[in-house]
Amino acid sequence: MYLLVINFGSSSIKLDLIDRASQANLQSLNCNYQTDPKTQLSKLLDKLDPKLKQQISLVAHRVVHSGPNLKKLALVTPELIQELKSYEALAPIHTPYNLLGIQTAIQLLKVDHYAVFDTGYYMDLQPKVYTYAIDKKIADKHHIRKYGFHGLAHASLFKQACQQINIEAEKANIITAQLGNGCSVTLHKNGKVIETSMGFSPTGGLCMSSRSGNIDPGILSYLQTAESNLDIQEFINQKAGLLGISQVSSSLKEVREQMGTNPDAKLAYEHFIYKAALQISSYAGLLTTLHAVVFGGGISSNAPEVTYDIMRLIPGVSYPHHIVCTTQESQVISQLINDFLT
Repeated sequence: MYLLVINFGSSSIKLDLIDRASQANLQSLNCNYQTDPKTQLSKLLDKLDPKLKQQISLVAHRVVHSGPNLKKLALVTPELIQELKSYEALAPIHTPYNLLGIQTAIQLLKVDHYAVFDTGYYMDLQPKVYTYAIDKKIADKHHIRKYGFHGLAHASLFKQACQQINIEAEKANIITAQLGNGCSVTLHKNGKVIETSMGFSPTGGLCMSSRSGNIDPGILSYLQTAESNLDIQEFINQKAGLLGISQVSSSLKEVREQMGTNPDAKLAYEHFIYKAALQISSYAGLLTTLHAVVFGGGISSNAPEVTYDIMRLIPGVSYPHHIVCTTQESQVISQLINDFLT
């Protein structure tokens, strides 16, 4: 039996066809879109090998946010769709597109569909970790807490690292760093997720391509008065990060290409690697032994030298293994589905 994994984003769609028994990836397809995503998904499905397509028994959708009712995965039902819609404001850049993908695929593939959540990886964080120091009544009313994101990617990096260094997961102290358009770091201690850099939204934590990462909240309250026409969501999600500092590009590759002649591009790169190093070193300080630092995501894969630039900033952190992996989120999703159904 085959599982089709759909990752439906704001500008791209990716499909992976997975053999549930062997976890082998049988076929991968992807496309970028600017208009009519429903038609694009339909065209992409038509490109699947017809013989393989006939054997699809389940569809799984990567969904960024489960809402406050944390779970690793759930069968897609009308009730689940309504629940996720009610919490769109918690991940406004991602959830509407995730739901569009689900609702479109349900019409095209008449099998059971499951939503698998990035936030599920962090559902066992301790209260001292996920709590924000704000009025508890307001936090509870609006479900404000650390959720964590990129969970499926970090799960993949952790599993691959354990295999590469031949250590049992339950004994592994590993820091994983997912560096792409979005960036995050997660701490694993004795195989358990202890901390992660993203918080209430995918905007928090490290400097990213066009997202600010952590900034002083006083900046936003000040700008609401000083820049009355400023769109705060756009300011921190689409015009910040590498793009905001460099004024050149949200692409780290393009920023690095201009570092020799553009001081702002150089500053953007230096800030990017500094913030990543700072996060990794702070997590390393919570461990007596660190077995590996593992990097994944497009930046890590396409420019592994960036990962070494990061680690050179923290010579006091001792670790025997520096690993760069390709994230395999679809295999993680397949395993979660198998575990859930057995």
